Amino acid sequence: MNSKEYANKNQSVRLSAPEIAVVLERRYEIENLAGGAAYLPLYRAICGVMSKVFVIHPDCIMKIKDEKISALDVQAVYRNLTGAHIEWVAEKYKSRTERIENFTQWMRTTLYFSPEDMELDYINELGC
Repeated sequence: MNSKEYANKNQSVRLSAPEIAVVLERRYEIENLAGGAAYLPLYRAICGVMSKVFVIHPDCIMKIKDEKISALDVQAVYRNLTGAHIEWVAEKYKSRTERIENFTQWMRTTLYFSPEDMELDYINELGC
């Protein structure tokens, strides 16, 4: 085997953002999430935003809210999100009364902080 054949054989396969979005849609079974067919376009948009984060080189720095965070750290948080987080983010989006200037940036930030914010929402609902 020559060096070119070896290099081709050992290259990692990278998915594109649209391909990752499809994987995420399947992972979260978006057709079964709360809101049904009315929420499908929003769930697909959420998966699309997430998929674009997964194709960013892990060494890059991303701006989340006013913080600069490595793409690797953002990807790690996104990997641990569940369908409940996706539903919560969709509800937050639907309940907004003010216009969102930058949907992608708002969604990235909301997804990143969703585990903590979702827990705080539940605590506040219980009145603890």
